[in-house]
Amino acid sequence: DNLSFQKLLAMSLSMNPKIGMIDFADSGESAIKKAKMKIYDIIFMDAMMPGIDGYITCSIIRKNKEYKQTPIIMVTGLDSPMDEAKAILAGTSSYVTKPIQQLPFKELIDREVALLEYKKTKDNPTQH
Repeated sequence: DNLSFQKLLAMSLSMNPKIGMIDFADSGESAIKKAKMKIYDIIFMDAMMPGIDGYITCSIIRKNKEYKQTPIIMVTGLDSPMDEAKAILAGTSSYVTKPIQQLPFKELIDREVALLEYKKTKDNPTQH
């Protein structure tokens, strides 16, 4: 999304002490390329992006076995039920409409981070 929204998203995410590095892509193609080069714990994307849209980007990323269970959260200004259905069919985990409501968004992030931590401890029981 645009730079001002990226800054707002980074600020919201950085409030969670368990979230480390935050990276951005400026297009669908760039997101796909980055996802091939590095494994991300959570992916946020807009439905409307330069180049390949978020729906196609999501479905392409989901085809990578490394991203089968990764939370992909679509954050978009599109608010019709059809847009949300299209996002779900593309493989998104959650659909958030803009303007973002901070408290529900924080709760969503907290749930996703807790779920990631649970999965990591379940997969690696000797690590804390």
